[in-house]
Amino acid sequence: MLNPTDEKFLAATLRGATPEEAAIAAGLSEKTARVAGARLRKKPAIVEALAAIGIPTPGAPAAGPKVTHSEPEPEEEPIDDLPKTEDSLEFLEAVVANPRIPLGRRMEAAKTLLPFQHAKIGESGKKKTKQEGAKELAEEGNTFGARKAPKLHAVSK
Repeated sequence: MLNPTDEKFLAATLRGATPEEAAIAAGLSEKTARVAGARLRKKPAIVEALAAIGIPTPGAPAAGPKVTHSEPEPEEEPIDDLPKTEDSLEFLEAVVANPRIPLGRRMEAAKTLLPFQHAKIGESGKKKTKQEGAKELAEEGNTFGARKAPKLHAVSK
């Protein structure tokens, strides 16, 4: 059952208006028209009315056959190739390296492994960052960088 606002929205939609324009035409506020239009477009009564006319709506089931893309199932479990270990890091490395495991699973394992193999930029502390910067400057020959400690000679008696 459509109320007067829904009817105006439906009429504007049938004229070719976007959901935002149709919401404004239905008398809703311009400030909230975008959200209100999206909400009204999903309203079951409006979806049914549009489907009866033959206009597809977002989120409604498609008329054609549903196509699904899935990875082919392996003949045997690739888990047999993985090492029997208690170390989760070693296990994840084996999953990433195994070409028989589906790519999606290998990518998830690689994402999980990433923080263990590479530190984030700026993850080291302030003092360590300063020391590393000073060391780099000293290696480049900068006179203001950290210097090597002086060699002490043994004093003979």
